[in-house]
Amino acid sequence: HCCVLLHVLLCVYCCVVSLLLHGAECWSVLRRDEARINAFHHHCLRAVLGVSRMSQQIDHITNADLRKLWGEPDAVSVVMRRRRRLEWLGHVARMTDDRQPKRLLFVWLFQPR
Repeated sequence: HCCVLLHVLLCVYCCVVSLLLHGAECWSVLRRDEARINAFHHHCLRAVLGVSRMSQQIDHITNADLRKLWGEPDAVSVVMRRRRRLEWLGHVARMTDDRQPKRLLFVWLFQPR
């Protein structure tokens, strides 16, 4: 029962983060912004996992431990991973048509599955 509720809360939080970071691939993220995004992320993780700031200090629970419980890295690394993927796709799209990566990316299969 408790695991199902936690799973639902984490799914809702993933939707909120997705909306919050929509278009973040195009942002120029400064260190100050990274710190604020991660602070919000850790605040939400504590709320979802039921860990108060006080119990986090008393039990010596680090933010890395919270991320392990959740199973995802910090929010900024997710944004950077999306940005790198977008940069790679742009790089491949600018390649000449005879290059192998571009041919594999835009391949068309004529057979149905």
